Amino acid sequence: MRDRVPSPSNNARLMCCARILSAVVLTLLAACAVPPGATPVLCTSRGNEALKPSTFASIHLGMTRAQVERILGKEKYSPIDGQDYYSTEGECEVEPGIMGSCVFVIEYRDVATSSRDTGRVTGCFWGGVGE
Repeated sequence: MRDRVPSPSNNARLMCCARILSAVVLTLLAACAVPPGATPVLCTSRGNEALKPSTFASIHLGMTRAQVERILGKEKYSPIDGQDYYSTEGECEVEPGIMGSCVFVIEYRDVATSSRDTGRVTGCFWGGVGE
């Protein structure tokens, strides 16, 4: 008996189904409010803890852009649609020995496709970035 080799069209169909399923799951997760008493999923942090802004614990996955802007203000820089940078104080290490501005990087893009702006936080990071 010989092994079945998936055809390219089957692989494409499987990838398409996986993307659709991922998008549906992420949309459902983002649409859910954090229930009272539950711990929201916070941003990741890679910076000097002493410089971490007091607003850090207020930002979490699933928030709307309007909610984020009420806490952090308007973004300072948006390199691509659906990814916004919000300035914070100080300098953070980007790589060993290399310093950069401490910022929040907030992703609003669909995680499955990295293209569609969902209007909700799909990922977030606080720490150093450099050009």
